[in-house]
Amino acid sequence: MSDSKEEDEAKQELFGNPVKLFHPVLYMSQDSFNRRANGEYFVDIEFEVQPNGQVRDVKVVESNAPADARRLVRQMARRARYRPRYENGEAMSTTGVGSRQRVVIVEPEQACDPSFPGCRQGR
Repeated sequence: MSDSKEEDEAKQELFGNPVKLFHPVLYMSQDSFNRRANGEYFVDIEFEVQPNGQVRDVKVVESNAPADARRLVRQMARRARYRPRYENGEAMSTTGVGSRQRVVIVEPEQACDPSFPGCRQGR
């Protein structure tokens, strides 16, 4: 009986919550914000992960980032994919999933510096 209980606890720990498959830092050019100095900001969001791993109902809970960055984080969150929560071997919808996205605002020339993760040349 204890093997089954330990097995159940292990399954719950591994599959009891959705898992984001990719979590990048968002680097944005200062040009996007005209009024903001360089710096690091955050956007806390809450959402639902559906059984197919898609995200919906994204809401900003707290943030110190500019509005454009908050909007972009919400768009990125809707495109993200998660491994869903499982119960009894079945993928389940999970509400109230939270995430903090770091946002780093850099000088325009740094935004395309290949040393920055996620840099896209030619912007």
